[in-house]
Amino acid sequence: DSYMHDQQGITSEDPGVTREMSEKRQKKGQSLAREMEEYETVKVYGQASSNKALLFWGSNKGVCLEAARMLGLRAIQVLVLSPFPKRRLIEALQGVEKLLAVECNAAGQLADLAACYGIKVDDRILKYDGRPFSLEDLLKSLGGAGI
Repeated sequence: DSYMHDQQGITSEDPGVTREMSEKRQKKGQSLAREMEEYETVKVYGQASSNKALLFWGSNKGVCLEAARMLGLRAIQVLVLSPFPKRRLIEALQGVEKLLAVECNAAGQLADLAACYGIKVDDRILKYDGRPFSLEDLLKSLGGAGI
């Protein structure tokens, strides 16, 4: 059903080659995950003692930091999505009782990814009209979410 390339780059359907190359990729992924422990993969901003936090990635940084400053919230930025920084994110979430994901997509992709690792997002603030959040948009949405 699937094609794989061998060590020389030759396409093969051989199950042994498929298994060998899959295991090689798994080892590389595990090695990368260990290596990433040395890097900052999650950043925490805002009111570190707040039990309410915004979870975000990418271009939402500026508006999330401003909203967090104005509302006294913790702001947690995920810098790397794969390998997912589960341990670092859990550490950043210590003491958080309400977690809101702020994303510019229709599905809440970061919230879904966090859920895959057992991290519960309480609410999703999503904007998917092709424009970034304005501070006014975000503050209004946060008010609607009880913040």
